[in-house]
Amino acid sequence: MPQHSENCPAEKHVGTANLETFNIRQLTTCRRVLHAHALDTADIEPFTAWVTSAMRSQSPSTPRASVESRTDVSLKFTLGSLLDFKDLRDENEQCDHELSGAVVVHRDWWFTAHAHFIYEHLPVIAWLRSVLSSVLSSGLASTKALLLDDISSNREFMEFFDAEFAARILWVKRDSTVCIRGTIFYPVYKHDFFDFKGNSESKYETANWTPNSLEGRPTGAPRAFGHPIFIELARNWILERSEALNLTQNESVALYYVRGASAGNGRKMNEQNEQQLVHSLTTKLKACGRPEKVVVYDGQHEDGAPMSQKEQFLLFRSASLFVGPHGGAFAMILFMPHLRNDEITSCLSRPQVVEYIAGPRSAQVQWAFASYYSLYFAPSWVEYHIIQFTSNSTASETYVDMDEWEVASRAIFASHKCPSTKAEEEIAKTL
Repeated sequence: MPQHSENCPAEKHVGTANLETFNIRQLTTCRRVLHAHALDTADIEPFTAWVTSAMRSQSPSTPRASVESRTDVSLKFTLGSLLDFKDLRDENEQCDHELSGAVVVHRDWWFTAHAHFIYEHLPVIAWLRSVLSSVLSSGLASTKALLLDDISSNREFMEFFDAEFAARILWVKRDSTVCIRGTIFYPVYKHDFFDFKGNSESKYETANWTPNSLEGRPTGAPRAFGHPIFIELARNWILERSEALNLTQNESVALYYVRGASAGNGRKMNEQNEQQLVHSLTTKLKACGRPEKVVVYDGQHEDGAPMSQKEQFLLFRSASLFVGPHGGAFAMILFMPHLRNDEITSCLSRPQVVEYIAGPRSAQVQWAFASYYSLYFAPSWVEYHIIQFTSNSTASETYVDMDEWEVASRAIFASHKCPSTKAEEEIAKTL
């Protein structure tokens, strides 16, 4: 156990600050390429510049992460992400939970939104699971070793995804106090980032935010908790659990994401436009000779009952194509298989993603380049396509130009994605 003085808890860095040293099973070595489609070539240059600028501001140049520890403290789970530690020796604390030994805590923004849990928190938990494996795997199975906010959707997911690991989690309700007689570990981050003038600046930032506000969010590194290595660790964990659960790959499907009228942040697509897009997608798959069934996905069954976390996980594990407007469902592209049909050497067999997003001409819909392409740090396990909303789109109702969809379709359904076209090409070679 770390040594400490009589007056304050000890702090100690553990694990490694060099994320590149992790032994990660590389799932996909394909190039990270973003396909942006537009009908008017005049839209391409400003859109490309806008994307480049947004990507630069999304993540710092050289983020690093490490873990600190404190001993014999209480931790209150208040609103927000603040790690509100108190020394147990100096405070007469009322404890809702009492733990001993080594414990890990992860707290950050928007735990209540399940999409944020998937794309932001699960990768960090995967990293903590890696660097603190001895803490999280030691002791009795009933011993709690990880503290997380008690959100039912997140708990349901973890209990399905990795029941043994979930058994080590203490789900803490808001305003509860956990007292730890031992050592608590928590992540901190450091960033070297560059402004647009090329000036380098280094700042030491923690992921502890002020309750009920965004105060304390690192201004130079908006995504303090994000790192491509975290994503790769999460992808490794997903593959590991899929194999352990013996999840056979179901018949592939093409998912079309529909945002309901009550969806947070609006962006519901015009109904007629949406029907045209779904019909076109169905027609093109059939013309290509592809067997996928188009599944309209909104997170619910036909009777309106919500899909379980397991059902959604399995659905995305079988998806070869995911299309729709930017929204929380895109977080689950993390679950998509890295390659179809076990073709582990062919990047052409990657699943495809088509995301409709706000662009320079439709900036009134949402802030600049809100896309899971950047949120997942240019995901290499999927072939990524984006189409801008049209200029007449609003924050509440959005449109995609059908002619631009046709332009995108020529790339989305290229010959290597169309068995019938490929067969015709092979026949033509013999004539």
